[in-house]
Amino acid sequence: MNLSHSVWSSVLGFEPPYHSLPTFLAPYFVYLSIFVICFTLYQLAKLLTPQLLREYVLDYIKCLTFVAYPWGHGLARRFYGHPGYLISMVPVNSTTALLMNQGQGNPLGVWGGYLRGAVPLWKLVVKCTILIFAGISAYNLGLLIMSVELHPVYTDIIHKQCETDLKIPAYYGFLLEMFGSLLDSWVGLQALTRSKTVNVVISFVFSGILVIIGVGMTGMYLHPAMATGHSFGCGDTPFLNHILVYWLAPFMGMYWATVINRKFHLQRPTGKENLNGKTKSVDVDKEKNVTEVHNTLSAVRKRNKRV
Repeated sequence: MNLSHSVWSSVLGFEPPYHSLPTFLAPYFVYLSIFVICFTLYQLAKLLTPQLLREYVLDYIKCLTFVAYPWGHGLARRFYGHPGYLISMVPVNSTTALLMNQGQGNPLGVWGGYLRGAVPLWKLVVKCTILIFAGISAYNLGLLIMSVELHPVYTDIIHKQCETDLKIPAYYGFLLEMFGSLLDSWVGLQALTRSKTVNVVISFVFSGILVIIGVGMTGMYLHPAMATGHSFGCGDTPFLNHILVYWLAPFMGMYWATVINRKFHLQRPTGKENLNGKTKSVDVDKEKNVTEVHNTLSAVRKRNKRV
């Protein structure tokens, strides 16, 4: 008898009317459990945590959430392949990112802040340390949720020894994770539309495509704390190789993304609504105003000449 059945029987005094979750619900039970737990903690932290510590606590909880989600991503990929993973991951991650809009859940984001001069070195070290612990906690949170054994696959996963995700030589893995992080970080820095929601969705779609490309070679984590939480100590990957592929490579990728973004930044101009409800860019409106002024002055000059 699994844990969920034992709890049901102990509390209610009779056997549950089910044996396991339907397969299509298995990933979403994991997603929902993680979200409910972490979002509750997130809201409590915003209300109860002292201002001095709030920033760090929110970082921890946000990282905890996103690093725990791969337990659900893995199930979606296992049952429905890469399309199932992408269809599940994008709305879950996008919704969470929009609702948890405070805090930094990825060491690469903190590193990017340092590169822009917004985060001092000491805070970079402190935040990355906190996020490492969040990544380890997220792995254990996933194990805890899986331990209810509401689906046979949960049982298989929690009893399976973890394996390394680094399936290629470390130097190839370094290049793959570096270029993946470069592209992912650069796209995340762009404002391709006027809608923040659409930009977030685009960013996660692009991230998902990168993961699909590289998951069979390095795991394509694009998130150092996630890689450490889920794969550190697994298989025969040496410590230095783990640091090289999952920390140094993404940090290098973020560095080059920041450099490139200074030269090539895509941002759609902010528009404003006219009386007909049509959106025009500020630059177009300015150009129109200048043209109207020029035409008015020309007309005045012509009248003066006639007089």
